[in-house]
Amino acid sequence: MGAALRQTWQMPTPAGLGNTLLYGAIFAGSFLYLGFWVYAWDRAAGRVRRRIALYEWFLRRKS
Repeated sequence: MGAALRQTWQMPTPAGLGNTLLYGAIFAGSFLYLGFWVYAWDRAAGRVRRRIALYEWFLRRKS
């Protein structure tokens, strides 16, 4: 993956840019998914000090 990103940075191609955007979207989605579960666990334990509206919306829909 690192070599593909370096090559895209040096000589951008449509396929390289598409791959870069895909990897970025997967990373962002994974980050948000993991953050959701950590937030849900902390909320269940009563340790949430600042509510996150997006996560609260999902939790309300779930129940």
